[in-house]
Amino acid sequence: RDVFGVFNVKEEPLTLPSPPPPLPLPPPPTEANPALSRFAQLIREAPPKSVIVLVGAGASVSAGIPDFRTPGTGLYSNLQK
Repeated sequence: RDVFGVFNVKEEPLTLPSPPPPLPLPPPPTEANPALSRFAQLIREAPPKSVIVLVGAGASVSAGIPDFRTPGTGLYSNLQK
């Protein structure tokens, strides 16, 4: 027993199970716009965590992030308090 009254445990490196393989992507839909189809293909084939997407303000609001302008709840309103 150690000083805390707990049995000493053999220290071994913690090993986590391997994650399951990714699911196969469905075939891309046939698009009327070849440039958009190519863009979608590039995103699908990009390495994980290598794509950055810039979106408008509405995406953050639907995710629960407060907007800037709403009186009483917006970030500007809260900064003025």
